[in-house]
Amino acid sequence: MLQKLIFTLLTIFSLISFAYTQDEGKYLVNVNKQGVILDGYDAVSLRDGDVKKGLSTITSTYHGAVYRFSSEANKTRFDADPVMYEPAFGGFCAYGVATGSLVGIDLSTYDTSFQNLNIYNYDKSIARKWKKDPSGYYKKAEANWPKLAGKALKKRKNKE
Repeated sequence: MLQKLIFTLLTIFSLISFAYTQDEGKYLVNVNKQGVILDGYDAVSLRDGDVKKGLSTITSTYHGAVYRFSSEANKTRFDADPVMYEPAFGGFCAYGVATGSLVGIDLSTYDTSFQNLNIYNYDKSIARKWKKDPSGYYKKAEANWPKLAGKALKKRKNKE
């Protein structure tokens, strides 16, 4: 009973801490040195199934990541509903997050079949593993994400 209470309190504390980090405008996102997410590809065109490289002259910033777009129309769509186009888990590999690691992604693994989320994985073989139990892996990733993001943000802050 006491262990369950302690676990519950620690979980609540970590969620409050992560929410506080979010309220302060600090989100963990998988970006390059220029702060660009998705290797500069247009998040709207990816969602539409038409992979296009974004232009450095048409951008929006959301949760600290720079999104590039192939057209003003796509930028307008993104700005109207960025959550629709935002990669799950900050653009890190969903399977990696589920297993406790922050790793990069391969854009060819893009998948919206699970709860209409923008899921990416490290490579196609990892994506196949994810697809064997997306619900189970998603639950694990959701549980791991606050801790992984919190550690990475703390590490980043210490480097500054």
